[in-house]
Amino acid sequence: EALRQVLTHEANGHGFGKLGDEYDEKTYVAAALSEYQTWLNRGFYSNVDVKSDVTQTLWSEFYEEPYITKEGIGAYEGAFTYYTGFFRPTLSSIMRHNVGGFNAPSRQTIYTRINKLIDPSWEYNHETFKAWDADKIPSSPVSASTNVAPDGAEEYLVPLPFIPLAP
Repeated sequence: EALRQVLTHEANGHGFGKLGDEYDEKTYVAAALSEYQTWLNRGFYSNVDVKSDVTQTLWSEFYEEPYITKEGIGAYEGAFTYYTGFFRPTLSSIMRHNVGGFNAPSRQTIYTRINKLIDPSWEYNHETFKAWDADKIPSSPVSASTNVAPDGAEEYLVPLPFIPLAP
């Protein structure tokens, strides 16, 4: 199971989806912003943003979307392997802890990539995506066990020891 989860994170998330890590393990450095921007300009890391206002993030169209309310779409600090300066769309996802499923913004990125590879003239439509995505929402991002984070938000417990892979 652990191997399946790591492969899903690495191959499906990074390799195919071009998604960024949503975990944090190091202190922010100024060069990180330039590195992030370079990758973003190349079409990578649509699940990571530098904006703390969820209505301004790359995934703002999912904020307060009724069909995915339980995913808790927001702007949670700690992503791109840094504790501060970068934000992720959910408290937990496979791109954060190698467990659970992909959050809606990540599913959208993978969905779009598949459709563009099939037909380069294909155009994204949010309503069509929602209809496709509605039955793919994980029952819980990680597990039914929860913990309360320092900011009062509900976090999902992660099997320990969780050792993230190198970025």
